[in-house]
Amino acid sequence: MFLLSSLLLATAVSAATLDEAKKAIGQVPDCCSVLNSLLPGKVLIPDTNAYNASIDLYWSGRVNDITPACTVLPGNAEDVSTAVKVLNAGFRASIKGCQFAIRSGGHTAFEGANNIEGGVTIDLGNLTTLQLSADKSQAAVGPGLRWKEVYGPLQAMNLTVMGGRSPSVGVGGGLSYFASQYGMGIENILNMEVVLSSGKIVNANPTTNADLFKALKGGSNNFGIVTRFDLRVVPQGLGWGGTVVQLGFTNLLSQFSHIEHFTANTDKLSQLDFIFGWSGGREIIAPFLTYSDPVTEVPECFKNFTGYEGQIDNTRVAPLLDLVQDMYSADGRRQAAATQTFVNSAVMFTEYFTLFNATAQTLISAIPGMNFVASFQPLPLALSQVKNAPGNFLGLEKEDGDLVIVNNVATWDSVEDDAFVLGEMKKLNEAALERARVLGFYSGYIFANTAEYWQNPYPGRGEENLRAMKEISMKYDPVQLFQKAVPGGYKL
Repeated sequence: MFLLSSLLLATAVSAATLDEAKKAIGQVPDCCSVLNSLLPGKVLIPDTNAYNASIDLYWSGRVNDITPACTVLPGNAEDVSTAVKVLNAGFRASIKGCQFAIRSGGHTAFEGANNIEGGVTIDLGNLTTLQLSADKSQAAVGPGLRWKEVYGPLQAMNLTVMGGRSPSVGVGGGLSYFASQYGMGIENILNMEVVLSSGKIVNANPTTNADLFKALKGGSNNFGIVTRFDLRVVPQGLGWGGTVVQLGFTNLLSQFSHIEHFTANTDKLSQLDFIFGWSGGREIIAPFLTYSDPVTEVPECFKNFTGYEGQIDNTRVAPLLDLVQDMYSADGRRQAAATQTFVNSAVMFTEYFTLFNATAQTLISAIPGMNFVASFQPLPLALSQVKNAPGNFLGLEKEDGDLVIVNNVATWDSVEDDAFVLGEMKKLNEAALERARVLGFYSGYIFANTAEYWQNPYPGRGEENLRAMKEISMKYDPVQLFQKAVPGGYKL
C-alpha cells in the first residue's frame, strides 16, 4: 500500500495541473508518508534524535512545545517545490496532516508562527548559500543562515549587508546597524527566489514579478517560500559601538529627552537601541550604541547616553560581528515579545515607562527568574521614507514625522505562567496605545518582527495597501494555500 501511495504521489507531483494532483493524492495515507518517500533522508519523524534536535533549535520555549507530524529539511529550492506540491495537493484533497509551517531562523516567540502541531514544518535550515558576486556588489544568501554566518565571511573582506542586530536571528529584514545610511533591510534586497503555491520557482525583483517583490517585503508567509535572497553589499570596515550598562533607574527619565533629540537629529552613521527594564532581578539601563566609523572618542550624538557615574562601558572599535555579539539572546526559555510605535516624544516615553514599570513589578514579584525589558528603536522619518523601486506595503508613507518603535520582551521558565505573562503584556500594550491616542502620539504601525500573536500588522498598513496585498496574493496563489494551509503567523 505504501509503495502504491508513493507512486501515486509521484504522479501527483509531476501532474500537469494541481487538479490532477488533487485527484491522484486522494488515495494516499498522509502527507508525511509521501514526503518521506519523495524526499528520502530529508524528513524527520517524531521520537528520533534528529527530530528532537530540530525542535530544540527554536528561540522560544513556547514554540518548542509544538510537535509537528514531521519536519522536512529541503536541501535546495527544488526540494521546497516538491514539498509544496505535495502539501498543496494533500491539503486540497483533505488528506491528514497536510497543513504546514515554514521556519528559517525560528526566532518568532509565539506558537504556530514557525511550527505546527500535527502538520508539516518545512525547516529551511539547510538552505545555507552564501555567494558573493564577482563585482562584490551583491550576495546570494540562503534563508537557513543566521546573521552571524553572513556577517563573519563578509567582514573578512571589509564588506557587509543590511541585516539584523542580533547574531542568532535568521536572515530577514528589519532595522540594521546601517539603516540611517541605507534604509531598512527590505529596501536592500535586490531579488528573491520564491517557491509559489503551485510549486513553481520564480524570481521576484523590480523588473520581474515586481508586484510580488513589493508584497514579499514585509509579507511574511503569505505569498510563497523564499529560498534565496540577493542582498546589496556595501563596504564596511571596523566600527565603534557596544553597550553602556547602569544599574537602577535613577537617570532613566532624563534620558528620554535624549532619545527624542537623537531621533530628531539622527547622525546617519549612528544607530541606537535603548534598552531598560528588569534583568536578573535588577533594574538596568543598557543603551546599545553603534557608529559606522572607527572613531576614537564617543560620537557627539551618543554623549548624552554615556559618562554616568557607575556606568559599565564596553564600547570599543571592533568588527561588526564582534559588536553584535552583545545583542545575543540564548535559546530555550519561554519568550514573549510585543510592540507598539509612538510619535517621537519624551512625554510619551515617560508615560510608557509608568505603565511598563507597573507591569514589571507585577510580573517580577509573581514569577521567580522573570526578566522583563523594553527597548526604544528610533525610526526617523528620513529612514522610513527610503524606498527602492517598487517600494513596499509597510504603510509608513502616511507618516509625517519621526517615530520610535517600542518593544517589550518577557523571559520566564514555566508553561504554567504563560497565560498570566501574556495577559499582563497585552494589558500593557493596550493601555500604552490608548494613552498615546489620548495624548496625540499614536501610530498604527506595528513592527512585525517583534509583535505578539494578537498584533496583526496588516490592518495598520492602510486599507489601500492591504487591498493590494490581497490582490497580489490571489494572483500568485489562486488557491490561497498560504492563507488556508499555513495557519500560523499573521494572515491577510
